[in-house]
Amino acid sequence: MVSIKMKTGILITIGIVAGIIILVSSISIAIPTMEENHQRECHYDGGKVTGFLQCTRVHMDYALDPTTVYINLGALDPQSKNPIFPKKMTVVLGKNSTVTWLNTDGPSHFINFENLAIGPIYQGERESITFNHTGVYEYFSVDSPSIAGSVTVKSDLDKKDLDNFAEILDEMNQDAAIYQKNNNQEKFEKQLILMKEKQKGIASSILGINISDAYVAEGWNFPFKGSSEVTVFNPKFEKAICNIPEKIPAHLQKIRQSEMFQMFVGKYSQHQLTIDISDERYGEGLVHYDLIATSDDELFTARTYFHLDSCTDEMKWPYFLLCKDTKSDEHIATRIKSEIISSLQNNEFCDIEFEPWHQDLRDYQAKISEELHRLTQVEVPMDSEGIPSQKFFSDFQRLGLLNDIIRYYESENSDYDKMQDDLTEYNKKFGSLPEELSEIIGQRK
Repeated sequence: MVSIKMKTGILITIGIVAGIIILVSSISIAIPTMEENHQRECHYDGGKVTGFLQCTRVHMDYALDPTTVYINLGALDPQSKNPIFPKKMTVVLGKNSTVTWLNTDGPSHFINFENLAIGPIYQGERESITFNHTGVYEYFSVDSPSIAGSVTVKSDLDKKDLDNFAEILDEMNQDAAIYQKNNNQEKFEKQLILMKEKQKGIASSILGINISDAYVAEGWNFPFKGSSEVTVFNPKFEKAICNIPEKIPAHLQKIRQSEMFQMFVGKYSQHQLTIDISDERYGEGLVHYDLIATSDDELFTARTYFHLDSCTDEMKWPYFLLCKDTKSDEHIATRIKSEIISSLQNNEFCDIEFEPWHQDLRDYQAKISEELHRLTQVEVPMDSEGIPSQKFFSDFQRLGLLNDIIRYYESENSDYDKMQDDLTEYNKKFGSLPEELSEIIGQRK
C-alpha cells in the first residue's frame, strides 16, 4: 500500500489487488475542485512516490509541455483505434523526463501505473509525472480499458528511439496531407498544431535542451511533400532527394553533435529557444533547420542554422550566426568561426565584430551589389538590329560571378569545387580578378 497526502490535506491510499489499482479515500473519489491555477503532479521512480507538487491547470489551447500524451475524443470506446497518442513515449532522464497527459475527451480519466494513479483528469486539463530513474513504465486506465501505453526513460537516445520518432512524424504528416487533399480545414489546422507540439517535444528530447516553440516551416510548406512531388529548380543538381519527416530525428542528432550547436547552446540554453524546420529540397536537396534564441526583454534574437542533405544526412555550411534587433529589423551575420567564437564569448546578448579583412570584403561586396542593382533599374540597351546589348549581359554576368566568389571567400564553409568552377569561368571570360578584390583576399589569414 502507498499513501499519498495531497497539499489539500486529502489522504489517498493506493492498494493493488489482483494487479488492479484501487483508490480508497475517506471522502469521495472525485478530487474536490481546486483553485484555477492548481494542478496535480508527482515524481515517480517506479517504486517511490515523492509527493504531489503544484502545477498549472490548462484549457484546450495546446500550450503544452514538450512531452505530452493526448487522451483523444472517444477514448472510452473499446473499439477506438487511437484512444491516446502517442501510445509509447520515450524521454531522456534529467532532460525532459516530465510527461504530461492532456484530456481532450469529454469524460474524466485516471492514469494508472503499477503502484501509482493520477487523476481524475477532467476535460481540458492535464497532469504530469516526473520520472527519476531509467526504465519502462507501463500504464493503463481502470475506467477506460482502451487506454494503455508506456513511458520509456533512458539515459540517452539510440537508433530505435530515433526510428520511433520518425514514424510518429511521418504518420502525422501523412494524415495532414489527407486532410488537406480532402479540404478538411478544421482537422488540418488541428494537425498543424499537433505537429508543432510533437516537433517541439522531439527536438527537446534529441537536442537535450528546452525548445519553447516550433514553427513547422512557418506553416507555408506543411505538410511536407513526398520526394517524388518535389520540383528541383537547380538544373545542375543531380543528387537524389528523400522524404523529410522520417529524416528529422537523425538530422537533429547530427546537429546536436556539431560544434556550432554546442557553442550556440553554451551561451543561449537558458533563453527562450525556438526551432524552424523548412523544406529546401527544391534547391540542393536540403532540409533547413533554424535555431533561434530570444533575449529576456525580447528586443534581440540570435540565430544559427543548419542545412542537411535529405538523403545522406551530410551537413553543409556548419558555421553561422545572425544577430537581429527585433524592433528595427537590423541584423548582422557571419560564417567566420573566429568571429562566431568571439561573439559567443562576449557579454552582449548577440554582437558580431568583423575582422578587418572581412569588413573590407563586405564593403567591396556592397559596391558590387550596388552596381548590380543599378543594372536592374535601367532599360536594357539594344543594338541597331534591336538585339539586347551583349555588353549589358556581360556586365551582369561578371558582377554576378564576382558576388558569388566574394561569398565563397567570406565563408569558411565554402563549397570548394563550386568556388573553383566560378573562378575558372570568371578567368576564362573576364581575365584576372579585380586588383582591389585580390588584395583583400590576400589579407585573409
